[in-house]
Order: sequence, then structure tokens, then C-alpha cells
Amino acid sequence: LITALGERSSLQWGGTGGQSWRLEFTVSRNSDGKLKVLTLPSYGGKPVGEHTSMLASGASVDLTFGGADGVPKLKMKRVVTLLPADYKMPAAASKPRS
Repeated sequence: LITALGERSSLQWGGTGGQSWRLEFTVSRNSDGKLKVLTLPSYGGKPVGEHTSMLASGASVDLTFGGADGVPKLKMKRVVTLLPADYKMPAAASKPRS
């Protein structure tokens, strides 16, 4: 996931709306250069906590959400890397013609 500093981004996966995970992220940078990552996870449309990480660019953190009240456990390792200001997004892949 590539996102701009200060903008909320999200990704969602899983089955139906009642059985899908959604993670919302907001990344900002502190004056000391560390990256602050706010994560808002939800499962089936219901919030499953909140987590804030303070990381140096390129560092990783292990997170676990869920595991109770009918919510499956989600374990993840996140690596956050600050890209240069002149980073060019990859071109979108073209769809094959039928």
C-alpha cells in the first residue's frame, strides 16, 4: 500500500461484508523523523480496536487484532518506508483486450 503522508488509506479483503477485514491507515511524520502510523481495524464493519506505531523508516512492527467475540485473529507484520518526495507511482497495468 502506497499512501501520502497525512492521508487516510484503507484496504479490505475477505468474504461477505459480515466476514471481511478492513484496515484504515494514516501515516504522519514527527519532527524527529519517525513515522507515526495510526491503524483502525474492523471486522464485519465493527471496530476491533486501534493501534498507533512510532517507527523509523524501514523498521517493522508485529501486530495482532481480533481473536475474541467471534472475530478471527489477524496477525500481521508491517514495514513502513518513507519514499522520496519525487517518487513516481508505477504505471497502471493495462487490461488485456478480448
